[in-house]
Amino acid sequence: MDSSTTIVGIILLLISILPVALIKIAGNKKQKKLKLAFIENALTQDVHINQCDIWEEKAIGMDPNKALLIYQNTNGTRKDLLVDIKQIKACKSMENIRQPMSQNPSDRFVEQIFLEVQLSNSKSINLEFFNSQSGLLPNGEKKLCEKWAGILNTEIVKVPAAMR
Repeated sequence: MDSSTTIVGIILLLISILPVALIKIAGNKKQKKLKLAFIENALTQDVHINQCDIWEEKAIGMDPNKALLIYQNTNGTRKDLLVDIKQIKACKSMENIRQPMSQNPSDRFVEQIFLEVQLSNSKSINLEFFNSQSGLLPNGEKKLCEKWAGILNTEIVKVPAAMR
């Protein structure tokens, strides 16, 4: 193999890898920017986040010292929620699934994934993790939703029953 073939091969390899690398770098910058904006927004509300997750155009985090949960959804119209963990009675990961007329289990379609937060005043709040109108397929949102259900249920147990 001569050097010109090697050079052409390297150039073709770079041409195919470069766009993927640039997309990955741009995605990481966007995630960092969203996280910074989320943390700054929380600080304006005097919430000091020590644990958070950012995905798509959504973010969730908590301040364990003040027992506060903060959720932000900037997809479309901006939605910010601040929830006192002491007011949470229970929470669970939920899915809305559409089954087409074929009744074939493999045809199931996830329309929405959300965290249902039941408050002590009998109200409930749904924190959306995935919606089929904004994305085609879930990409880790179910696992993330289950993670936060576990985190919040652990925090709920730490709160004395008299305070809930």
